[in-house]
Amino acid sequence: MRRNIMNELIQMKERDLEVREQLLREGVLFEGYHIEMEKVHIENGLRLTNIMEEIGWPNEEKVGKEAADAAWLILQHAISLPQLQRNALPILEKEMNEGYIEPFRWAYLYDRILFFEGKPQRYGTQFDWDEEGNMRPWKIEDEESIEQRRAEIGLPPMQEELERIQNELEENNVSPPSSMKKRMAEVHEWRERVGWL
Repeated sequence: MRRNIMNELIQMKERDLEVREQLLREGVLFEGYHIEMEKVHIENGLRLTNIMEEIGWPNEEKVGKEAADAAWLILQHAISLPQLQRNALPILEKEMNEGYIEPFRWAYLYDRILFFEGKPQRYGTQFDWDEEGNMRPWKIEDEESIEQRRAEIGLPPMQEELERIQNELEENNVSPPSSMKKRMAEVHEWRERVGWL
């Protein structure tokens, strides 16, 4: 087991969550993509890129469960590094096919890439505010069979997931953006700037 990398991944995750918690306490976490949060996500993502070049995907067998979970969270949060997420998708698919990671982890990344590219997702893992200010699943490809696809990869029913997200928003006193039009323009500009579009 690569102990240095294991410890580093865990510390990177802890830093991510500490900054998130601080911004949450200040009431600014959900007011756009906060510059401090983005900075942590980019730094962590770049380091994860180096780790992957050195040892491949840091799965549980290589770095232990806690660090492997941390690596997945770091990858999910590296949204300002589209190429990292796109490059990691076939790697995670291979890891999934060989039994090193759970299928839902690959599915989250698959959907996340589609979401940021503005395309319909497949497994219903990505949520966003709609025009009326409600938190809803991002558009879904072949919506009729979404529950079957979710069950196949170990995800709970959509209704359960929606309730979990609504509870999380309420617990953290998160309100929809004051101007959806402004938010959508900012999101579009950011997607273009970092290379999603």
